[in-house]
Order: sequence, then structure tokens, then C-alpha cells
Amino acid sequence: LFDMECKEMRIIFLYEYKLGHSAAEATRNINT
Repeated sequence: LFDMECKEMRIIFLYEYKLGHSAAEATRNINT
């Protein structure tokens, strides 16, 4: 159960990280 939860959290974290990264990239592209 714990291992499964850990995997889910990692997926969510990666997803959020990618979203945040692309958002930052987009903002930088607009500002440039």
C-alpha cells in the first residue's frame, strides 16, 4: 500500500514539475 502511494506521489510530482517547467518556459518566451 505504501509503495503504491509512493509511486502515485512521484507521478503527481513529476506531472506538476513538468507543468510548472513548461509554464515557466512559456512565460520566459513571452518576456523575451
